[in-house]
Amino acid sequence: MFGGTYYKQLNTNTNFDWLTKDSTHLQNYIEDPFCGFICTSSFYHDLLKLTDHATNPKRILKTRKDLPLLIISGDSDPVGGMGKDVTRLYQFYTKNGYENLSFKLYKDGRHEILNDTCADEVYADITKFLNQQAIASSEGYAV
Repeated sequence: MFGGTYYKQLNTNTNFDWLTKDSTHLQNYIEDPFCGFICTSSFYHDLLKLTDHATNPKRILKTRKDLPLLIISGDSDPVGGMGKDVTRLYQFYTKNGYENLSFKLYKDGRHEILNDTCADEVYADITKFLNQQAIASSEGYAV
């Protein structure tokens, strides 16, 4: 089961509570026959290859330093190291001169912050970020 070890890091009732605290979304996930299955070995191979590619510092540093970046996560997401790994990513960008960063950890947010109890706040923050970029773009800034 994908993510099966993550629930052990939290005080949870099911193997999937690491995804969200929202009981409706959680129950829908549990009841959906297309969720919670064991992935193929090819999937895991591709996932690890992608992760290695996406986290390679040399590749990350090829990103434009003025590109607007919104880095968000739940501080109770075991995939993001309970916020620690996501914070390290933000610090990496900051240390390397990226100019247009926005960063936020959502208190008690788990892996699927768009399907968690903090979803309204997350959507509002994403909308605000996108609107700020649209305004900056219309004022002639590079986006």
